[in-house]
Order: sequence, then structure tokens, then C-alpha cells
Amino acid sequence: MTLMPHAPIWISYAVWGCVAGGLLHIAAIMGMGGADWFDFLGAPPQYGEALRAGEWVEAVLITLGIAVILFIWAAYAFSARSRAKPLPLARFVCAAVAFIFLLRGAIGLGLLLYVIMLKGPTVMNVFHLGASVFILTLGLGFAAAFLRLRAPAISE
Repeated sequence: MTLMPHAPIWISYAVWGCVAGGLLHIAAIMGMGGADWFDFLGAPPQYGEALRAGEWVEAVLITLGIAVILFIWAAYAFSARSRAKPLPLARFVCAAVAFIFLLRGAIGLGLLLYVIMLKGPTVMNVFHLGASVFILTLGLGFAAAFLRLRAPAISE
């Protein structure tokens, strides 16, 4: 019996989740939602304010950087999913990304549940709660990718 019999499904979820996240960031840059979309998606308030003031360079570059990182992470998860030779440092990258997503998801979930308990649910709280669960499950996908990439055998 394998450690994670459904690992390919979880890894595919991580691939497509990162691709969707990257495309969402690209869509925000393309002006599909403007500054209001940046605000809704949880970007720091100064980005929405800068976009409204016509100062878009920093917000666009940071958002583009996040999109590129998500696409690179998707490639690493895909590398673990495929039968081809994995990308360089695939095991390390998948472990690091799993850690980042699991930590972000767990902290976000804990903080949001605390805020909801104090103030009650709002549309934004529910959106960010869903986003935290989504990010947490992406972490599980990258953990599955890490486990699928076997450590190299130690030769004597």
C-alpha cells in the first residue's frame, strides 16, 4: 500500500490551482477589475490607492511577480506529477512551497475564524475564509508532490 494512493489527484489540484492563481493575478493586471478588484482580492490597500491615483508600476510589477512565481510552482508540481525527469531541486521546492501554503492557510484560517467569532461573518470574511482553505489544500497538493519525489538512494 502506498503512502498517498491519491497523490496524482492532489498534485494535479496543486498544478491547476497555481495556474488559476497566476491567471487571476494576470487578469487583475489586465484591468479586468481595476483597483476595486485588487481591493477585493486582498491586495494591500496601498496598491488599490496607487492604481486609483494612476501610479500603477509597483502594483503591476508585484502582481506580475506573484503570477510568475505561481506559474513556476505549477511547473514544479507538474514535474512531480509527470513521469519525466523532475525539474532541478524539485523535492526541495515542493517541500518549501508545501510549507509556505500550509503555514499561510493555517494562519489565515485561524485568524479569520477568530475575527468571525468576534465580529460575525461578512462577505469579505467568507471570501478570505474560502481562500485560506483553498491555499491550505494547495499545500496538501505540494506535500503530495514532495512525497511522490523519492529521495535519492544513498550509495555506499
